[in-house]
Amino acid sequence: MNNSTNINGLEALIESRLRHRVRYAQRDEFDRVHRELILRQSLLFNPMYQALFADELRPRQVALFLSEYYHGSIAGFLREVMPLALNAYQEPLWGAYIRQIRLEESKPRNHAILFEEFMASVGVVAEPPRAPALEFIAASKRGYTLNLPHSCGYALAVEVEADYQIAVVAAFARRHFGAGAVAGNTWFDTHLDVTGEEEHARQTVVLSEVAVKDAADFQEFVLGFEHACRDTERFMLSLHGLMRAQEVDDA
Repeated sequence: MNNSTNINGLEALIESRLRHRVRYAQRDEFDRVHRELILRQSLLFNPMYQALFADELRPRQVALFLSEYYHGSIAGFLREVMPLALNAYQEPLWGAYIRQIRLEESKPRNHAILFEEFMASVGVVAEPPRAPALEFIAASKRGYTLNLPHSCGYALAVEVEADYQIAVVAAFARRHFGAGAVAGNTWFDTHLDVTGEEEHARQTVVLSEVAVKDAADFQEFVLGFEHACRDTERFMLSLHGLMRAQEVDDA
């Protein structure tokens, strides 16, 4: 599959998951961050997403990717980042928001366990985390604790981009493992439903319009959004580097 085909395929996912998002913000400037700023991010076309969409990973690379993705984006987020974020600020609205996210990430069961079950269904077992996942967890901890307006922007980008990212992973899983690996799978269904990342983004917008109080706060909010996109892009570039290193080891 050539590069233009990959780009076109990712564009179709951007069209379906990002370009026509529902407006939740009351103020235009917050709406522009929520629905437009994400579309300008190079993250959306990073080489790891292109490799996933092309289904060009070998079995060992697939196992490495899923294991690192599990640790960095799922287990590390739920078990390390969220508990730290809960106590980062004295703002009651922030605490209520983090508690609600954690509650939703536990239904119908803890979402890390749900992803472990998906991996088991395709014959993959999580390995100890490597540098890409560990570095991403550390970066996420900073993003969720730097300062309140910054963290609101950071959290919003995480939720908006995750809606697209999970769609990329789902498209890969369908191609690589067959449609049955994703159809009816609780982890994918929960996150891609409008009650998943989309609902989390709505909650983050509502929080942000209260917690971001002035022009200086808003600037931090935008910086936080862009910060999250850069951190996620670095994670994906590191994963892609790990995939390429595995190719050399397999040669």
